[in-house]
Amino acid sequence: MKKILAVFSLTMCLLAAGALCSFAAAPPKPDKATLDTFKAAEQAYMAKDYAKARQLLKPLAEKNNAGAQYAMGLMDASGDGKSPDFKEAERWWLKASKGGHPVAQHSLATLYTTQALGQPDYTKARTYFTQAAKQNFAPSQFALAILTIEGKGGPKDVAGGAKSLQKVADAGFPPAQFVLAKLYMDGMGVKKDLKKAKDYFQKAAQAGVPGAGDALQALEGKK
Repeated sequence: MKKILAVFSLTMCLLAAGALCSFAAAPPKPDKATLDTFKAAEQAYMAKDYAKARQLLKPLAEKNNAGAQYAMGLMDASGDGKSPDFKEAERWWLKASKGGHPVAQHSLATLYTTQALGQPDYTKARTYFTQAAKQNFAPSQFALAILTIEGKGGPKDVAGGAKSLQKVADAGFPPAQFVLAKLYMDGMGVKKDLKKAKDYFQKAAQAGVPGAGDALQALEGKK
């Protein structure tokens, strides 16, 4: 169980970094002027002109553009151009989450699994992972399955979490393939099956998931 949680913690850090690497607009599709503003803001961001990026995005964020709100939270959480401000990131991501932005929901949920705002709040984390998961956002589907397996933020259901994890893994999400392989290796929530464990470790290793290659070698060494 502790091994699963360790994998979860590492993977969530990686997912958070990935979720925060680009600006994303929520539906409906933005008009050309809004898209141009996003492009200009992203160019400024990539050039590390964070003040300009903020200047461009803040008016949109204040008009309840969820993509801009997500991006403002991104910069606050990352400390781009200033010290990280997780409370301000939370504020923007709450707004973006209400606008239905799945990456903001995932980022907010991830924030609640850390100690950035105090003690982790897995109940809130599960709530926002669920919102994003319902929009078929694979990282949140994965995270929700892990919380279900661990019994954090809600009822513990190892078999149910494993079943959800299976769906995400089979849809091609590498971190889910890695954790699912560990479940098959240990017989946790599923019937122990070393062949399936090997198959999923191979898929995760091919995708470059950290530790998957070593886990595969260790599994093969047991035979």
